[in-house]
Amino acid sequence: MAKCTSFDALLDGFREEAQMLPSAHASLQATTMWHLSYSMPDDTRKAMLARRGTDVGFSRLRAALAQPSLWTDRSKPLEVQLTPVK
Repeated sequence: MAKCTSFDALLDGFREEAQMLPSAHASLQATTMWHLSYSMPDDTRKAMLARRGTDVGFSRLRAALAQPSLWTDRSKPLEVQLTPVK
């Protein structure tokens, strides 16, 4: 995620990896809106929407993940989920 300059670049990377799985590749191609979520150290979940073709949601996620408060407890892995909406 740190290497991606845009949300579309992130999705392109996923599409490349999904080429061997036709159903996954088709889902990545067809989905225009994504639900992004992550867990805070206190187990609170934060969520936002991201749309293909715009970086607003992706930029918010990257800014949120850059906050030092997320990295205070390194004993817990930081899990980010990307779920297709439509």
